Amino acid sequence: MATSTDYKFKSDRSKKMLLWVSMVSMVMVFAALTSAYVVSSSRGDWKPIDLPSSFFISTALMLVSSITFFLVKRQVVAGKRGGASLFLGLTFALGCAFVFFQFQGFQQLYRDGLFPAGNYATINVFIPLGAGIDPPCTPYRRHDITVGYNL
Repeated sequence: MATSTDYKFKSDRSKKMLLWVSMVSMVMVFAALTSAYVVSSSRGDWKPIDLPSSFFISTALMLVSSITFFLVKRQVVAGKRGGASLFLGLTFALGCAFVFFQFQGFQQLYRDGLFPAGNYATINVFIPLGAGIDPPCTPYRRHDITVGYNL
């Protein structure tokens, strides 16, 4: 018969394993993006760009908001509700500022004529169909939407 300590041990072990799986997957995504950058930068059509300062500001805001969120947790554990509310409000304000500066940075890139997928990007939209509505071979129909920018 399982006891509460056995359950806690198994639960903690499962959480630790999930943490490791998450960390490894994040490292793999970072490695894939770095590899894509290195390969793409060696192509003939590669155009080096200077990142707008808004992206550096938003990175600093994200780091500071991580610290304030950590302080929220410490205040909650200490039972200081006022301090927790203050740091939580500050974290929210920093998050809003982060989003604002991200929009500013991407607007600057668009003004400079830099687009994520070139002048024309195709967006694939899959519309799920209900049962009994004449599905072709799959339960989804593909609709291509072309978004164009005139330069």
